[in-house]
Amino acid sequence: MAECCVYLSEMGYPLSIEEAREINPLFAGHNAVAFAAKRKGLVASSEEMDRLYALTWPRVRPAALDIATAIALIHAAGGVAVIAHPHQYKRDGQNWPLEDFAALKALGLDGVEVYHRRMPPADRAHFMRLAEELDLLITGGSDEHGWPTGFPYLGKEPIPDALLDSLLARMEKPRVLD
Repeated sequence: MAECCVYLSEMGYPLSIEEAREINPLFAGHNAVAFAAKRKGLVASSEEMDRLYALTWPRVRPAALDIATAIALIHAAGGVAVIAHPHQYKRDGQNWPLEDFAALKALGLDGVEVYHRRMPPADRAHFMRLAEELDLLITGGSDEHGWPTGFPYLGKEPIPDALLDSLLARMEKPRVLD
């Protein structure tokens, strides 16, 4: 996010990572930068901030881990690798097709978040079918980060108990990484 702040400043929106850390000292991520920009009066809305972010992404270095490595690390730590809120990631304006998820499953993907408070019903049906066809775990969450408003949505998205049983069955004991 520091790189993002540099590019935003170069584009005429002077903002530092330190200002984002003032908003959220624990994690100066996307939301903290957006709140800092709003507090300074650089943007009027979250939508305006999202448009600015989109301009910075081509200049920000990609993640240090490829997907296969990330999945392997999650598994090595005893975790379950799940794609969160997939409805937010589109390809040519459409939800991810089956072949994309099949490729991720071949890399070790365990599941897909289907229950999410902002997921439209048509998207939920798409990802539910996809998970069932590929035998991926179906998960859900509130997408709560606890900041800045607390946890107003925590526990509000109804999730079948059977999903927790499936998730716990898939988890392994954590291992020490070399």
